[in-house]
Amino acid sequence: MESLKLYELNNAYAELMDFAICETEVDCEIIEALDAIKDEANKKIENIGYVIKMMEGEIDTIKNEIDRLKARKTAGENRIKNLKKYIENSMLVMDKRKIQTPLMTFSIQKNPPSVEVFNIEMLDEKYRRVKVEESADKKALLADLKEGKRIDGAILRQTEGLRIR
Repeated sequence: MESLKLYELNNAYAELMDFAICETEVDCEIIEALDAIKDEANKKIENIGYVIKMMEGEIDTIKNEIDRLKARKTAGENRIKNLKKYIENSMLVMDKRKIQTPLMTFSIQKNPPSVEVFNIEMLDEKYRRVKVEESADKKALLADLKEGKRIDGAILRQTEGLRIR
């Protein structure tokens, strides 16, 4: 039997099953063909499983590299912040607000104004914002629904999913 794609094996199997069901006497060749299709389909499914496992490993590697690069980025940003603070402190100690070099200029300037709220309760209502995001307690709902309680607005759902081990 030539190597077929999984969907082709599924179609061939379904066609042979229809033929086998329609006949009163099932031919031994049909049973052998069905077994061969099942075996070939199982091999294809196993190979796809290996591809999935390989891709999952690659995704884990990518995730770890992203985490490593994020940590490296944060460390670099902190180092820049510390070096800038070091230069600023040095300039303040020397009582210099501006230093010019042949390639760079360093100056201490005022930042744009910003607001610091030290007690939100003291603010007038027009300055307050309330963020309320309503959400369901799914753990409590799950526990009660598992106990057989009927809850309007929620149901217990059982789904299926493929596991590869």
